[in-house]
Amino acid sequence: MTGVLKLDINQQCGQKEETCSCSPQPPGITTSKVTSIGGVTNFTKYTHSVPGGGTFTLSGQLSNGGKIGSGNNMEYVQSIAVYFWNGNPSDPILLGIKRTGDNGDITTSYYGKNNPGSNDWNVPLDGTDELQALDDQNCKLNNAVPFEIQGSQSVSLPKESKSSCIGTKTTKSTRSPIPPPGSDYIVKEYKVHTPSALDNGTKISRVTLNGRPINISLTREYLSTEIRLYSSPVNPKVPIMFELKPNTGNSKWFYSKDSSGTSWQEDAGNNFYSDNQLTEALAKKLDEFTCRYHNGVTVDLSHDRSTSSDHTYCCDEHAGEKGKGGGKVRVDQVTVSCEHPKPISIPYHKHVITGGCSISGIKYNEGGNGRVRMIKKLGDKAFPIPGSPTVHAFYCGEVPKLIYLEGGTEEVKAKWFKNSGTSSGNNEDWTEAQGLQDIKPGELGSTINCDQYNDLVKAITEAKCQSYQECNYTPKPSLRPGTDGDPGLRGPTLGQPERDTDNEAGDTELEDQPEAVGGATGGGSGEDTGPDARGSEAGGDHASPKATTSDDTSAVFPEEPTASTQKDSSGNSFWESYDKIIPTVLTGVPNYELVGLGITNQRETIIAWDAKTGKPLYNAIVWLDIRAKEEADEIISTYGSDKHFYQKTGLLVSTYFSALKLKWMSNNLDWFDKAVKEETVRFGTIDTWLIYNLTGEYVTDITNASRTFLMDINKERWSTEMLGLFGLKMNLLPKILPNCTVFGVINNEKVPLYKGIEITGCAGDQQAACVGQGLFEPCSTKCTFGTGAFILTNTGTKRVISTGGLLCTPCYKLGPSSPTIYALEGSIAIAGAGISWLKSMGMIQDPAEISDILKEFKSSGGVVFAPAFSGLFAPRWRSDARGCIMGMTQHTQRGHIVRAYCESIGLQLFEIIQTFLVDMEIQNLPYICVDGGLAKNPELLQLICDIVRVPLEKPTTTEVTCYGAAILAGLQVGLWESLEEVKKLTKGRDQTWKPDLDPEERQKIISYWNLGIERSLLWQI
Repeated sequence: MTGVLKLDINQQCGQKEETCSCSPQPPGITTSKVTSIGGVTNFTKYTHSVPGGGTFTLSGQLSNGGKIGSGNNMEYVQSIAVYFWNGNPSDPILLGIKRTGDNGDITTSYYGKNNPGSNDWNVPLDGTDELQALDDQNCKLNNAVPFEIQGSQSVSLPKESKSSCIGTKTTKSTRSPIPPPGSDYIVKEYKVHTPSALDNGTKISRVTLNGRPINISLTREYLSTEIRLYSSPVNPKVPIMFELKPNTGNSKWFYSKDSSGTSWQEDAGNNFYSDNQLTEALAKKLDEFTCRYHNGVTVDLSHDRSTSSDHTYCCDEHAGEKGKGGGKVRVDQVTVSCEHPKPISIPYHKHVITGGCSISGIKYNEGGNGRVRMIKKLGDKAFPIPGSPTVHAFYCGEVPKLIYLEGGTEEVKAKWFKNSGTSSGNNEDWTEAQGLQDIKPGELGSTINCDQYNDLVKAITEAKCQSYQECNYTPKPSLRPGTDGDPGLRGPTLGQPERDTDNEAGDTELEDQPEAVGGATGGGSGEDTGPDARGSEAGGDHASPKATTSDDTSAVFPEEPTASTQKDSSGNSFWESYDKIIPTVLTGVPNYELVGLGITNQRETIIAWDAKTGKPLYNAIVWLDIRAKEEADEIISTYGSDKHFYQKTGLLVSTYFSALKLKWMSNNLDWFDKAVKEETVRFGTIDTWLIYNLTGEYVTDITNASRTFLMDINKERWSTEMLGLFGLKMNLLPKILPNCTVFGVINNEKVPLYKGIEITGCAGDQQAACVGQGLFEPCSTKCTFGTGAFILTNTGTKRVISTGGLLCTPCYKLGPSSPTIYALEGSIAIAGAGISWLKSMGMIQDPAEISDILKEFKSSGGVVFAPAFSGLFAPRWRSDARGCIMGMTQHTQRGHIVRAYCESIGLQLFEIIQTFLVDMEIQNLPYICVDGGLAKNPELLQLICDIVRVPLEKPTTTEVTCYGAAILAGLQVGLWESLEEVKKLTKGRDQTWKPDLDPEERQKIISYWNLGIERSLLWQI
């Protein structure tokens, strides 16, 4: 050791030179000044040491009268450092002593003070490093703490801090100011809060970004108590600027000079405030920094900008006052015209993004009145939009009404958007404009056909603009398919005169009109108790069936049937059935002219086919199939619940729905992902596949689309979020149409009788049954008994979000401009399928035996049958449930088991109905219309009626599913002029049932059911 050092803290030895001013001091001792500690430049330390690694004795007494630790001398000291915070450079906050121990180990101990007025230094915290000790002492002595910026919008205190002082403080998000005028930059304000009456504002000592120190220095003149972050969606990881705001005086402003936030520089902040309000000067500065350093531009659709002689813009740095180069956005003024011999045109403006920039936002000045409107979202896509897209803007006067994006991401690419009419303050959401998909970017600026031009005018007119006229050029009308002038497209007229479709307004007498055929596919025939029956029905002018036929398709079991049976149906077998039954049903319709075809199908069954040939690439996976259980479990495990998905789709995460089956195909079929990537595959529900093969059109209806788990039920279109979840492309999905419209014209040579006929109606089987039952009023309810049982109640135009596991689903939409009518739906997986199981087990020989058994056995003898062969559907939704028969004794007979199964159908319906009542806030349902195969059994219906305690009604028409498809087809071609006429056609009832069971006996059945059903859960597969 070289001698003794008695430290004089106030001297700050080393500030100007290496000479030490302390006395006494060891010979040869030197001093140094360090201003970067762990990358942090907000602290300074002055260090005493002996060159060459020598040691000295440090006096425990200080020259200013204080002491270090106990006051005793410390031997074998290598160095002592005195630390100051730059915000208060005259008052030391920490001592760091590095010494050699008896065993040769080198240790560093940190000493701090308990309060600012003390001269004594004590050990602050054990196990802290240099920066943690500094932060702790700076908090205690200067009431200053570090701020951690996380991402671009969030601030917190250091999460790993061991400081007891910092631990008493919290960051508080205060009410952030509105963005600067003419911008949609996100402003977040934070303040450190101390839960104490003595809190007079905690200061900010230093700032880090995502764990990295920011190279800025804070001095005493800028003792900030608040921090504001200014961010743009173009960079979610780094704020564009941040502001350190003092209680009084001017703020300090810093901006990031790169997109990673590694380099920062101070800005003067000139004129950023006026009367304590943020100004347009700040908005322009943020535009400049976003453009220069983050490669994002705000598209300005203001009319004066679009029509300015200065054809480029972005920010002041490039195209404004500084004018260092051309702007990154170029504006072209163009027009689009129709191909009329005397053309008319619509002017519009193209904002072309250059330099690989992203769109950070879109704004416009509303008609030059100084009010700036910000477009927050385009459809489901929030900003930014990368890929340098071009924005085409169509105006009404000086206000943009319609925009088209050329390029960009899949969510917005090649799509039209219009103002949704909803706004918050100056912020607007724009939604996708339908009906303009055929107008492509390459056609804009030239001529387009009159139909396309008129679609464009219609879209602008719907946006409350009457500035443009439709093209009134009328080409020579072509011959209608099926007329004598076009015999090649003739339908089966069978001697009936041709209908004049060009004069539908004159068709006032219903009985004078030819009759409609509704071709219904995929479940719902009178004989259908399973998923494999296919029916077709021809309907007449009074909506009475003219002929009915059905056929069965084959089912394919990839493995021996078990509790988790995988069941599919061959797509080719579907086609073979339709090829057989469609001509058959027409033979029963003499003197009949077909004017429209309706299709209905089991909704969730999914099929994938070759885009060129239309042939299936794999067997259709039916709705009951549960092979996708692992895929469903993975989603729930990842997201924790399916609440978010229910809000978006109206559905729950279940193997029931089509998208989960597609996910299974992706995970298990080698060819699937490649086909999706190369876009050689198409997939959809059975209606889509049928229409594709019959007409070549790739479309579906809203009810079938809603059952895929891919449609946003709120916006009635495919959800980009759900497509991303399942790895699907938007352009590989069919177009969603209302239930009444032209879906396509049949041109398949395999069905020559139908060639030239339009498909004019389409709906999922349960929704078609609602139409066939005439359920057009809120609270009207139907239950279809097929393979399962499906109960739907009309909720009108209101989407009712269930609290008990029911599904929110579109019920019908009778045209593009008609409102969507919604329904709540409860699904029972096993109804008719359970009767088939009883037969296969030898408990019955024929379903007709059920009536006699129910007459003989007036109770189940305590037996409970839980038919959870495919899990439990609504309202329980338990995929871990399995079928169980419980409560048997040595006296149990087959009749008890059969009755227990029949009771289970009613008990499951009872649970759904109770949920209906809660969700719809009503006391009871007035009635339930029943149909399907099991509805032929009056004893079974009486048992169900007794359990649910709601009257049951059965319509005179047995084929209500096909019947509903025929009605939809007839509505589109004008067989009925109003819905009121259809209501009259569907009001007939064949038979009714009213509750007639002793309440105590009913309650006993329900109690046994609740006990038994719990025992069917938690089975491991």
